[in-house]
Amino acid sequence: MAVWTQRSSIMKNASFAVRTLRTLHRQVCDEEELQIECWPDTVISISQAEYGQPAAGRIQCLERREPPHHPSHCTPQDVREGIQSSCREKQKCHLKISSALLKEDPCPGVQRFLNVAFKCRPSKFFTRVVCENEKLKLRCRKSLRIVIYSAFFGSATSGADECPEVGGSKYEDCEASFATETAMNSCHGRRRCSLSADSIAFGLPPCSAKARMFLKVVYTCGECSHSEGAVSTKYRMVQNDCNLLSNNDKKNKFEHSTE
Repeated sequence: MAVWTQRSSIMKNASFAVRTLRTLHRQVCDEEELQIECWPDTVISISQAEYGQPAAGRIQCLERREPPHHPSHCTPQDVREGIQSSCREKQKCHLKISSALLKEDPCPGVQRFLNVAFKCRPSKFFTRVVCENEKLKLRCRKSLRIVIYSAFFGSATSGADECPEVGGSKYEDCEASFATETAMNSCHGRRRCSLSADSIAFGLPPCSAKARMFLKVVYTCGECSHSEGAVSTKYRMVQNDCNLLSNNDKKNKFEHSTE
């Protein structure tokens, strides 16, 4: 019965995670304006941006005269850096789209379009780090809920101040797969939770026996709204979500009351 309750809670919280940290998409034609607007207290993070695909035949692009033949090298190019430099850390971003996004234009005169993917990430983060085999505890105020942005379990040559190299251990680059998803399943949408920094919880990273491993979680606290269909000032959590999360907190408290 306890196993089923845990699986049910994981499925509900995973669904909640998809809604709050989903990837959004925009397609914009030449000479039109890219308009991105995130929710209050979140900022734009560009995941992918490609420009250069010919727009001929696309309903959303206005027809105009095109060269009789498109050059074979008129293909999409990565323009993420340029879009990111204009939109980074902003809640709103407006940018006119043209071939000026490219360093060199391989097919002048051809109407093209931009395809961009982005997320609205929290503008305020909390970062917590614990060493291998330690417990990491996350907690938000009573009216707020945990929103996981990323998690890392393994080792990194960049190191972690909280976990210095000791006893012959050393930093190396290796990490467990799906650490973020694991942290989301356990904590996303709860008021408080505890994560074990070990291979039982996160799986065994492809590290050497001497690797100095640690768990790093980046998260924020999001508000619940208090009326059906309302949107919070931080994340879209309607009253049903709040009721669900409150019930999960009660179950979690009951299940771990003997600790």
